[in-house]
Amino acid sequence: MGRRFSLLFILVVFFTLAFVGGIVAQSYFSFTKGNDWRGYSELAKTTYIRGFLDAMGFVKYGNDRGETQSVVRRWVSVLDCMSSRKITLGQTYAVVSKWMNDNPDKWDYEMSIIMLGSLAGMCP
Repeated sequence: MGRRFSLLFILVVFFTLAFVGGIVAQSYFSFTKGNDWRGYSELAKTTYIRGFLDAMGFVKYGNDRGETQSVVRRWVSVLDCMSSRKITLGQTYAVVSKWMNDNPDKWDYEMSIIMLGSLAGMCP
């Protein structure tokens, strides 16, 4: 469970950084290391921390409903698919942006739920 939890955390933070330009759009998924973080702008560092807190909230949301394992399994499945298909951050951004534009009635949802819903369509 610890590794899956870590993957969920990293995924949320990774995509959050992509939205503020902290990582080049052509990059594929990779784990952020402490030395990487140290090189980020203050905005990117703050956004990374915000992404971590969002990830923790998403895990708590699943846990409160007894669904943590199924939520984490779904995220891991999406992450594995994206990695094997070498989906770039630019492509990911385009998918999430399109989903947001197509679903204004869901803008009040937590971004972690929006991310999973939009990216799951890419990797069914």
